[in-house]
Formats: sequence, structure tokens, C-alpha cells
Amino acid sequence: MIALAFITFAASAQQQQTPAKQAPANEQQNRQYNPKDEWTKQYNAWKEQIDKYNAKVKEAGDKYPDFTKEVSSFNQMITGYNEKIARYDAATAEEKAKYNDMMKSDAQKIKDEQAKLKAMYEKNWPKAAEQKGQPAGKKDAQPEQK
Repeated sequence: MIALAFITFAASAQQQQTPAKQAPANEQQNRQYNPKDEWTKQYNAWKEQIDKYNAKVKEAGDKYPDFTKEVSSFNQMITGYNEKIARYDAATAEEKAKYNDMMKSDAQKIKDEQAKLKAMYEKNWPKAAEQKGQPAGKKDAQPEQK
């Protein structure tokens, strides 16, 4: 009878431990698939680039008005993207369902602007592009997007 009680106790202890072990794993999975984290990561990457471009505008923005205009546009786009990220938590479930498509669309527009800016940067400051390990001739092979 003592053996039966011990087996029952051991079985119930295992059942109680199993869900507790699974809960943190599910929590981690939910965190991994949180779209807000992905959007924030993307924003941070763009923020680094805009900081570099803003430094060039401060240095020589009056010599490159087109570049200055595009940097301003890029900055406005990523600022708007970040504002949408901030509003995500307050959105209703229905709005959150639409957020993914909206953010993908915005991200694509920003990536297009980013490519345009990169081409302008490499054209205006070829030595900076060469210092990053890119050959000078390669910048000519990439047409400027408009």
C-alpha cells in the first residue's frame, strides 16, 4: 500500500512539473514571433543609417541639395514607421491584424528610398564606399534609382 501511495505521489509530481516546464518555452516562442520586435530591429538598422547620412548632410549638405532632400524624406519615413510601432500595443485586435500588411508595405517603400540614398551616397562620397571594402568601379555599375 505504501508503494501504491509512492507511485501515485510520484506520478502527480511529474504531471505538475511538465506544464511548468512547457510554459516558459511557449513564452519564448511567443516573444520570438512578436512582429513588433522585428519591426523595431528593422527601425534600429535604418536609424543607424540615417545618423550616418545626417552627419554627411551637416558636413556638406549645401553642396548636395538632392541628397539633403532625400535624407530628409528617408528620415520622415522611418520616423513615421517608428510611430506606427509605438501605436501597435494600443491597437485593437482587428487593427493588429492589418498592421502586418501595412508595415510590410511601409518597409518596402523605405527600402526603396534606402537604396536610392545609398546610390547617392556612393556617388557623392566614393572614398567612403571604398573604405568599406567596395571597389570604386562597382559604384558606377549601380544606376541611381528615382
